[in-house]
Amino acid sequence: MGDLAEIKKILQDLRRNQLDIVLRLEAIEDKISAGGGGAPRAPEPILTCVQCKEEYKESQNAEGYCKYHPSSLQGAGWDYIFKCCNQKTRNFDSANSIPGCKKGKHSSEHHENYPYAAYTTFMMGTVRKARQLWLKLDVDDFVAVGCKWAEVGLSEDDKVYIACGENRIRYNGIKLLSMEQLQGYTDEGSSVVLKKTGDAGWYVKATIIVSDGPVVAVEVSIKPASSSQVTTKRVTLNLTGSVPAMESIKDMSATDQKNVPSYTLPGDVTEGPVIDVGDDYSKDRKNDYKAEVEEGCTLQIQQKGNTKADSSMQAQDGKWNNLFTAIMILTNGGDGDLAITNLEGYYNASGDGSGDWVKCDDGWIGVESYRDYHFFDTPNFNLEAAKTGTLAVRLCIKIPGDPPGQTSRRAHRSLPQPLHLKAVFTDQKDRKSSIRFEFGNPPLDISTREKRESSWAKGGVYSYCFADNVNTFQRSDALVYFQVDDGILAYRPALEGMGSNIYYIGSKIDGFAYNAKQAGKAEYELEEYTKKKGDTEIKAYALVDLDNEVAYGFKVTIKTPTSFAATHCMLPQFPNPSAMSLTVSPESVKAGGEITIKWQVTRASKGDCIYVYPEHGKRQIEKMYAYNKQAQLIGETTMKAPSNAGVYEVRYYPASLKSNTTGNYHDIYWMKAKFTVVQA
Repeated sequence: MGDLAEIKKILQDLRRNQLDIVLRLEAIEDKISAGGGGAPRAPEPILTCVQCKEEYKESQNAEGYCKYHPSSLQGAGWDYIFKCCNQKTRNFDSANSIPGCKKGKHSSEHHENYPYAAYTTFMMGTVRKARQLWLKLDVDDFVAVGCKWAEVGLSEDDKVYIACGENRIRYNGIKLLSMEQLQGYTDEGSSVVLKKTGDAGWYVKATIIVSDGPVVAVEVSIKPASSSQVTTKRVTLNLTGSVPAMESIKDMSATDQKNVPSYTLPGDVTEGPVIDVGDDYSKDRKNDYKAEVEEGCTLQIQQKGNTKADSSMQAQDGKWNNLFTAIMILTNGGDGDLAITNLEGYYNASGDGSGDWVKCDDGWIGVESYRDYHFFDTPNFNLEAAKTGTLAVRLCIKIPGDPPGQTSRRAHRSLPQPLHLKAVFTDQKDRKSSIRFEFGNPPLDISTREKRESSWAKGGVYSYCFADNVNTFQRSDALVYFQVDDGILAYRPALEGMGSNIYYIGSKIDGFAYNAKQAGKAEYELEEYTKKKGDTEIKAYALVDLDNEVAYGFKVTIKTPTSFAATHCMLPQFPNPSAMSLTVSPESVKAGGEITIKWQVTRASKGDCIYVYPEHGKRQIEKMYAYNKQAQLIGETTMKAPSNAGVYEVRYYPASLKSNTTGNYHDIYWMKAKFTVVQA
């Protein structure tokens, strides 16, 4: 172990001295090339790579020489981990020395050619160390949840910086412009210097504006995914001094709203047969038949409870077992011991019990245990004189093949309904005692709109679509519904009655429109929601007005080997700020006085909440909140004003956004209203 440690130390020393050796060799090379008579060439500068922090020379730089991490170092419990490669360690210093998992070319300047961990750190550091903040723009986004933000200011090295990101915890991009670069914009017009976009249709854009000679301005525009409204502000710069300076700020936002027309949905389609669930034969089944006892046999039989069916067992010979179980009370009415040597079962070929009796394929006796039965290998048992015992009797009818679509606890569809059964016991003297019992199928249990609404929706149903495969007696269905408790619009498809996925589509409506616009398809297939099994398939589509980039409808199609169905529903549009209002009265109130808060929204849920914050604050006033418990579109509530003087804000937080926050909860609300508290 000592030798190994010594070798490691030597290697570390060699690595540490490598650069010094290279410099000495180059000095010798310069002296030789000069022949001792000329001036040696200037040494090539040593650069530091911003991606991997290694030193390098540009003449010795090539693709693959730089090893960097695409994602930042993050805390994970007790560890530090690079998410890009899952390399981790307990020590922060050693984590930063973990070799990168990607290869590239060294760079001494930050760039956006590809992502690397150090770039995020660089952006954050530039913003936090800035000398001056001139413009800060935040725009709420109800679709790509959170706020989109942009800043313009003066960096610590006297450059104009333009930064943007999401939710104040994510940095998407930064641009640094020196005085010389800004003065280089001389042609009148505009030049985009920074633009970031998202799949849902949002963007943040920064543009250099040149007009009226040498005056240069930086214009920042933000369009959220949830609105067509673009918020724009312009910072005019003064470039006459030694460093750039802010001259003025102007709001350039357009105030007009696009008029979206009303829409008409296509008609729903239903083709093919529907499953016949059958009549209910399970009610009023007779379970008090009297035993038929041959002369001399002392076995008396009485049924206890109802007959049960079990259809979940596969026989060894490829036939399918249909099992029927009844609990029987057996009494030896004689004065001698009784030995039962055999059990045979029969079922009647007619639903009214008047037809021929057909022998069952098998039969067992056993005992009832906790939630199940234990059956014996043989039907033999003894019963002492005047004794009573309880046994389970199970009869088996084998159906060829594996019946499709058969559910447990039912008799097969090929058997008559109700089904009349008979158990025949034989004693040691070949005397018989038998009893009849019945089983009736309930209607086939398949999904319906009412069942889905009661178990899934818990709110308004927008559409319900189903299609049956009558060959297998299986139904596939899908539901679009609004969960009133948490304000979420959901889509839930279920293929052949199996377990289903829930897709929360409310926050993706504008994303549907954006993607459809890019694809040029007014009926845009949402491939991520497709469910398929064999020849049965469920698909979902967004119906989009491409001209106005509005997703107004949702279409579901279900295709089975025997049926087809298509349903359509209108999608709720996200609230237009002009259609909502929030007010506080009085606008000025004494500390501890009463304020009345009124709201009008275009969609409400029971989880919507109203909080009170200090103006521009990030932490709500403790115990000052109210819920929209009745999901009122127009409502009001009262509460006590804060006890400290100051300016405060009332904010309306919809439940659908609260459940999707990313940590900066205070940034995500629909409306706010300001009021002032004065000392009493």
